[in-house]
Amino acid sequence: VAKEKNMNLYTLSNSAGLTWDFGVVPYEPVPFQWVRRYDALLNANKEYGLSGLIESHHYGWWPSFVAEMTNWAFWEPRVDSREIAKAIAIRDFGEKAAPGVFEAWEYWSEAIRHYVPTNEDQYGPFRIGPSYPLIFHPNFSKQFLSKDLKIPNTKGGIFFNFYEPFEDARQSPVSLRIGFELKSIQKMMDLWQSGIDSLAKALKVTPENKRFIGERMLNHGMFMINTMKTAIHVKNWWKLNMKLRIEEDVEQINVILDQLVEIAEAEILNAKNTIPLVEADSRLGWEPAMGYTTDPDKVKWKIGQVERVISHEIPVYRSTLTL
Repeated sequence: VAKEKNMNLYTLSNSAGLTWDFGVVPYEPVPFQWVRRYDALLNANKEYGLSGLIESHHYGWWPSFVAEMTNWAFWEPRVDSREIAKAIAIRDFGEKAAPGVFEAWEYWSEAIRHYVPTNEDQYGPFRIGPSYPLIFHPNFSKQFLSKDLKIPNTKGGIFFNFYEPFEDARQSPVSLRIGFELKSIQKMMDLWQSGIDSLAKALKVTPENKRFIGERMLNHGMFMINTMKTAIHVKNWWKLNMKLRIEEDVEQINVILDQLVEIAEAEILNAKNTIPLVEADSRLGWEPAMGYTTDPDKVKWKIGQVERVISHEIPVYRSTLTL
């Protein structure tokens, strides 16, 4: 319609390196998925008269090789994006390491295609990562307070800490889609791990004076896979809490509680493994509109919160089963 009316057409394209998919990373190192976006934008310019881009939204812009590739993508004559990626890999990692780095980027670019962008995830665990709490649903508050928790000392807070899937007339109900989402995120995580392995191998042949670039990227990639683990734990945690509220058999209730403890312990370990990652790179865990939501202090707060669920809230719930 904009083309028919000869109107200027703009889009919120987020092509500078970051999208809503991961909230507290500097950029998403998935270059060949970005290339698909460049191609779509160029096609929209050609077919519909797309005349401008709204970039970076509220989460800022950060220098990265993805932003560099974006710059090259919109010049004429167009240079093949894969050739640009190869040239950047050689420049930043050296001739010997470049093939392994390129392979890592290919794995990561395929992995992101298995991400399912739901509101509850993009305003939940994928927004802030491993500092996202696991909240036990049964509410023992005598003041009838919400179970939602505020992460201490956070600025803004464009996320929901009490995980609850949102329904929409344009998507399947959560009961029919959450199983698919879990499988898809697991596939994304498996591919992402292959990329981490390729990058780690490439670092062994990276010249010493260039190794810091690769070490920072590897650290970045490990933070992102830990975020995926948190998302999986949060979804399974929600499913078990739903079952818990309607289960009538005491023995099965105790089984569900045991399973909740297992998830909680696995997520505590995941959070602990994240602390050295955010200590090594202060950009991880930060977002311009929210400040730090996943710095070491916030991750440690989350660990304490989940430990209390294991040590206090679940035992209290178990004690009510004999009343």
